Amino acid sequence: MLSHHLQRASFAALAVLATSAIWPTAASAAETVVLRYGIFRGSLPMADLSRFAETGEQSDQLKRYLRLADQEPADLQRILNSQIDANQRGFDLVMSSPAGDALLGELSRYIYSSKRDDKAALRTALNSSTADDQQVSLVELLENYPNQKVDINVRRAVSTYQQIASIQSQVDGVLEGGLGQLLQQIDSR
Repeated sequence: MLSHHLQRASFAALAVLATSAIWPTAASAAETVVLRYGIFRGSLPMADLSRFAETGEQSDQLKRYLRLADQEPADLQRILNSQIDANQRGFDLVMSSPAGDALLGELSRYIYSSKRDDKAALRTALNSSTADDQQVSLVELLENYPNQKVDINVRRAVSTYQQIASIQSQVDGVLEGGLGQLLQQIDSR
């Protein structure tokens, strides 16, 4: 039972994707985001998406995409900026486990690139996103994705965000309860 909660907690903590400071992108970070929503596909500079996440300002291109996808700007901004705490020690433990590998596999179903090592790219993006503040948001994950172009399946990302929101209280209970105590014991060793 705890293993199931750990997997769900790990998924929630890392997937917020479904998850604020906007950090400057590194030279090898994503420069273009390809938004996929059903049959719709549109490219957008990462800088436009970052600016929107931070300020709410929409480029003409983003306005057009949101209108075509029938999405509310406030909903997208909330999803991009939602922060999930990711204790670095717990994160490292999860990422080096089979559950972490499964999590990366699930994430790579809706955040991916044309290059085939999506799990390694996601691991790098997650590590970069959690390194400074031990939190991760979807916009940070996309900004830190180590390829010039990253695709995101918006419908799946929104669905995952809704699932995460519905189990957040369970996750908080697991992280504050036994898992938190276990991680503190591990850290004290």
